[in-house]
Amino acid sequence: MKKSVPWINLVTIVASLSILIAQAIGFRLQCRHALEQAVDEQKRLVGQCCDDFFRQQMEVPSDKGFVVYLFTAETHELLDTYTSVPGSYVENGIVRLNPRLTLQTDTFYLPASVSYNNWSTLATRYVASERGLASPQALEAFLRERLDEPALTVTASAGRQLLADIETVSAGSFFRPTYRLQFGINPLNRESVFIGGSLKTGTLLKEIYWMLAASAVWAVLLILCLIYQARTIHGERKLNRLRNDFLHAMIHELKRPVQSLKILMSVLKDKEMSRDETLRREAVADAQAELDNLSAYFSKLRDMTYGDFKEIPLNRTVFSLNALLRPLAEKAERQGVSIRIDSEPQDILVKADRMHISNIFSNLLENAVKYARGEAVITITLRQTGNRTDIKVSDNGRGIPADELKHIFEKFYRSPAVRRENIPGLGLGLSYVKSLVEAHRGHIRVESEPNRGTTFYISIPQ
Repeated sequence: MKKSVPWINLVTIVASLSILIAQAIGFRLQCRHALEQAVDEQKRLVGQCCDDFFRQQMEVPSDKGFVVYLFTAETHELLDTYTSVPGSYVENGIVRLNPRLTLQTDTFYLPASVSYNNWSTLATRYVASERGLASPQALEAFLRERLDEPALTVTASAGRQLLADIETVSAGSFFRPTYRLQFGINPLNRESVFIGGSLKTGTLLKEIYWMLAASAVWAVLLILCLIYQARTIHGERKLNRLRNDFLHAMIHELKRPVQSLKILMSVLKDKEMSRDETLRREAVADAQAELDNLSAYFSKLRDMTYGDFKEIPLNRTVFSLNALLRPLAEKAERQGVSIRIDSEPQDILVKADRMHISNIFSNLLENAVKYARGEAVITITLRQTGNRTDIKVSDNGRGIPADELKHIFEKFYRSPAVRRENIPGLGLGLSYVKSLVEAHRGHIRVESEPNRGTTFYISIPQ
């Protein structure tokens, strides 16, 4: 199951990315659809205004009349006859005219694609244009006023086509919404104009407001999922690397005391060498030291499992910190370490887990000795203020580089310089110390400079 976790994370990321991409495509299509709807609505409004424009022009009095005959282009069959002469009418295909008006008669042949509904419209636009009332400039002024769109433009088209209906030529983008329409201003003479303008962005946003809000929320959630998955994969890779480093370090560290014990046992089994009382005592002492090392390693491995609990169990009692430190200091001094304890005159009593507090000091003292350069000098300062006990442990060791300080409390972390020098250790001590301090609801911090020693500050509430 563990091997499948990276694949599951990878599949989750791919799926999230796919959904995000699909959502982006869907959002783009939705924006495009909203733009097209807005252009269609504008097209409808412009078409209505153009019809009103020609209707208005036809109401202007004129001393010139028109008769327009429409035939089919294929069979030359008469389709319909239109007249603009006031007081005139068509009867049985014969136009009854007002004889006082100047008459203009025109004949046009329409393709079959032009529907019956457009015949009257084509004739009306033709008559208005021929009377000089339907110029592109006049139409532009009318549309600007009617649509309240000062930037609207009407320009003549160079193309020659019979355009009965208003058509969409192009639309801009969602973020730059524009429209370009083509309108047959005098379709029978194959004359048309382009009508261009811009749309209000607020109108488009109104169309897709809820969809935009939902897409934004969904996109944020997907991005957060992607970030979480990426961090999970990064954490798993880092944990695997730490596990491998830990296994190599543990094998190396456990192998050394075992090898030493095998050598010492060989010495003790040798009858000649065992007769030497001094040599025997030294071998026993060395064996005892190596066994202590093994025991310490196994204790750290056991303590490491505390990290898997939400809370380390504590057995709180009231005890003296000074009394706790005396045997630890004496043991360190027997190893050639100089320890100074700076405390208040009276014993400092704390309510905590005695074993865990002892382990905190043991680990800090062990580190100070391990990483000392020359004679190790350690100062332990104890202070009690109100409901808080402050502990400071300073040494004169090699110090810690600034870029490594943020990592020293991580499990299995060991400085590259320490690994290169083959200094023994598993990278668990300070992680264990931090866990114990936090179990007491306290906090720990560190200050250090290379070649100037390290100081740990611990504060434990009472």
